Amino acid sequence: MYHAPSSELAMFHPNLRTAFFKKSDGETTAEILKNTDSLTALRIPEIVKVKWEREISGAEFTIHVGTDSAASRIVMTECELEKFHFTFIEGGFVDIEFVLRCRPTGPQAGKIYELIQTDLEVSLSPPAQRDLPLDK
Repeated sequence: MYHAPSSELAMFHPNLRTAFFKKSDGETTAEILKNTDSLTALRIPEIVKVKWEREISGAEFTIHVGTDSAASRIVMTECELEKFHFTFIEGGFVDIEFVLRCRPTGPQAGKIYELIQTDLEVSLSPPAQRDLPLDK
């Protein structure tokens, strides 16, 4: 699970944040769309958790171990993300849950096994932009 400011919802859809969050002082929708930095109140408090039907392939997952050198990172590419759920939290936050599937190499799997029950810093990068053929 990833606890984040609600602005992170823009990674999924540009209107997702304004669909579930609003300004707490009762401003109009037009004013909210101009300045989304203060969207902290739940628009519909009865909707707490939403399932997001999207799969992402080709992401890069990195486990940062020890120092900041490249040798201290475990990097897995072509990872898949699926089964997203958003839990909206009053105050302008969201918990993003998802399933991450990666295929570590044998040596990577050994390093990961050694890190079980260890607090780690990790990062997740979206799939690389690929050149797509232009429509003719």
